[in-house]
Amino acid sequence: VVKDSEESLLKQMYIIGSLDIFMLIFLMFVPKKVVVKPVEELDRVAKELAMGDADLSKRLPVKSDDELADAARSLNTFIEKVEKLEDDVNDIDKKTEAQKIEINYIKKSLDELVKQNKEQNEQLKNISDAIAKQATILEKIQRLEEKYQQGMIRIHTRIDNEVKMCEE
Repeated sequence: VVKDSEESLLKQMYIIGSLDIFMLIFLMFVPKKVVVKPVEELDRVAKELAMGDADLSKRLPVKSDDELADAARSLNTFIEKVEKLEDDVNDIDKKTEAQKIEINYIKKSLDELVKQNKEQNEQLKNISDAIAKQATILEKIQRLEEKYQQGMIRIHTRIDNEVKMCEE
C-alpha cells in the first residue's frame, strides 16, 4: 500500500510539476502578449511622435477595453488632431506659396512702373530744360528785336534829319 501510495504521490507530483511548468510557460508568454506588446506599441508610437517621424495616417489597434485600450484611444485621438493640424498647416503653406508668387508678380510690376516713372521723369526734366533754354533764347531774341527796333528808329530819325537838312 505504501508503494502504491508512493507511486500515486509521485504521479501526482509529476502531474502537478508538469502543470506548474505549463502554467509558468503560459504566464511567461500570455502577459507579454497581452500587456507588454501593447505597451511597447504605445511606446514606439510615442517615440515616433516625439521625434517627428510618425506616420499620422496610422492608428494604434484597440483590441480590449482596459486601461491600455483607453490610452491607445486617447493617443489615436491625439494623432487625429495632429494630423488635422498638419493638413491645415499644409493648406496654409500652399496658400502662402500662392500669395508669395502673386506678391512677387506685383513687386515686378511695381518695379517696372517705378522704372517707367523714372524714365518719364527724366524725359520731363529734359523737356523742361529744353523749354527753359528756348525761353532764354526767346528772351535774347526779344532783346535783340528791341535793340533792332531802337536802332531802326534812330536810323529813321537820322535819315529824316538828313533829309530835312538836305531840303533846307
